[in-house]
Amino acid sequence: MYDAVKKSNARRTTSWPSKDAAMKWFATRSPWKSFSPDVLQIVEDTYFIPDARRPGFITTKTTVEQETACFVDNGTNLHAGRSQDMWPPPVYDLIDQNTAKARPHLASVTVMDDVGHYLPVVKPRAVAAQIFEDIQIHAQETIRCKL
Repeated sequence: MYDAVKKSNARRTTSWPSKDAAMKWFATRSPWKSFSPDVLQIVEDTYFIPDARRPGFITTKTTVEQETACFVDNGTNLHAGRSQDMWPPPVYDLIDQNTAKARPHLASVTVMDDVGHYLPVVKPRAVAAQIFEDIQIHAQETIRCKL
């Protein structure tokens, strides 16, 4: 899964001339265009810092490399949405294959109904409740439980 996410994230825009330009970019692209308005406001308020590589521009606080690193398969509790709302069907087949292959390295796999690829920002409360449940269950099994 990591290699696929790394390749996809490498193509992403990471620097904008202003917060307004960044938010316009996010609002017109998947997955951000499906985010809850509350989440988008939090993104606008907290997501950006000055871009040290491009004076006068901003970038995200979390680099693409840091964001991508969370997909390393080593004790992660994987949360996924059942709705296939972002990728073409063959990509979902590949995701299913990659998940099955990585399953022995994952602490848990939870598939949530009525939500798609970016469930944490579409249904933040439901995901928070699931994460809390994962902590209660898997913290007993291993201290390395990664969320």
